[in-house]
Amino acid sequence: MNPEKPSLYTVVKEVKLGFGPQAVREALHQGMKAVVFDVLRASATLTLLIEYQVKHEVVVFRDVRDAERFRDEHADRVVLVGERQGIQLPGFDFGNSPSELEQARDQWKDATIGFTSTTGGRTLVEGTAGTVFVGGLTNLFAIRDLCHAFLKEDIPFALIPAYGDFSSPWNWEDLYPYFYLAHFFEWPVERPWKENRFSHDVCERVRQMTIELSQEWDWSRYLIRTPHGKRLFKIGYGRDVAWINNRKGTSKAIPVIRPHKLNVPGERVVLGIYQNVEKENNE
Repeated sequence: MNPEKPSLYTVVKEVKLGFGPQAVREALHQGMKAVVFDVLRASATLTLLIEYQVKHEVVVFRDVRDAERFRDEHADRVVLVGERQGIQLPGFDFGNSPSELEQARDQWKDATIGFTSTTGGRTLVEGTAGTVFVGGLTNLFAIRDLCHAFLKEDIPFALIPAYGDFSSPWNWEDLYPYFYLAHFFEWPVERPWKENRFSHDVCERVRQMTIELSQEWDWSRYLIRTPHGKRLFKIGYGRDVAWINNRKGTSKAIPVIRPHKLNVPGERVVLGIYQNVEKENNE
């Protein structure tokens, strides 16, 4: 079911691999575009919210208290979506669960959404300027096409798994999109940026795993191998793992995150679906 490679797949000029909030800050500081992956589950949740065309905006918060304050200031117009350590936050309307949100979309589609999560949400708000694109498995092919457009237009960009420390296997699934893209475009797999603690052995193991992934459609057995995936099953969110796997590559939506108009630290807004790389480059 994989589509054919684009004709420009061998041209690689400015593609960086970084990890976590520090990589987002550095990429934006260097004038690069940043594509952040949080496979389980922030990327899938934000993509779903945009795909179903939430009526107002989605504001991403680093801190829970900021999200709660935002809701208090806007009364009943705000729906809060978020988690810590995978579990829905007290007083929030929904957890970071795309399957739950899809079933209850009539309860949030006309609202403004306040979103926060343990890893992805807090990584996405990093940086004081620039554009962050949200990538995952559900919009994997749209992200592939975005990377192709960046390469074609000679736009430097960074691919950034949201989790910052890959010396442990906790969020290895965030590497799957990167290595899928590297395999698809036939990029040389280089050592990551010097500031992270990612080992060469881990890199090679996950790279080989992703080559296997690229040759089959069902990735669920790989997702549940990670400690993060196992924990989601343990706390009752195994359905989200299956939901994300079953919708791999089906969404054309790419959430775009930029500083909120209020310019409050730790607060950024999802503007909507990214569609035109030439337009973005000229803004």
